[in-house]
Amino acid sequence: MKKISESALYSNEMLLAIKTNKIHIVCPALYKNAICSKLLSVYLNRNVYDVKHFCDAVNSKIEAGCLYPSHSITLIPISETLNVAKCAQDILLANEKYFKTDQIIFAFDSELVDQLGLIRSAFENLIEDEKAKGGSLFLKEMAFISHEVVKQ
Repeated sequence: MKKISESALYSNEMLLAIKTNKIHIVCPALYKNAICSKLLSVYLNRNVYDVKHFCDAVNSKIEAGCLYPSHSITLIPISETLNVAKCAQDILLANEKYFKTDQIIFAFDSELVDQLGLIRSAFENLIEDEKAKGGSLFLKEMAFISHEVVKQ
C-alpha cells in the first residue's frame, strides 16, 4: 500500500477523478476540521449541513456509507463498537458494485491512525481471501493519506 500526500488528494486531477468515479476515497465520518469535511465542503462544494448529515447518519448506524452516485467516497463510522470486518466488506462491496474503480485511497485523520491500521488489515485480508477464491476485482491498487487535524 503506497502513501500519498494530503495535498495530492486536493489536486485538480484527483478531484476530477473523485467527481467522475475514477478513484474511491474512504475516510472517517468527521465533519469538523477533518479530511471528510474539507474534501466534501471545500473542494466538492457540498453544503456544510449536508456533510454533517452524512457523517451523523453513518455514525448513528455504525456502518459504512457511500455517497454514490454523486461522489466515489465511502464514509466509515467513528465508534468503539465498529465491526471492522463488516466495514471492510462494505468498502469492498461499494467499490465492486457501485464505483468499480481500480484504486482506493484511505484518507484518515491523524488521531484515527489506530482505526486506519485495523481497517487496513481487515481490508487487506479480505482482498487476499477474494484472490484465493479466484475472484476478479476491479480494485488493483490501495493507498493511504494521513492528515493532522487542526485543533480549535
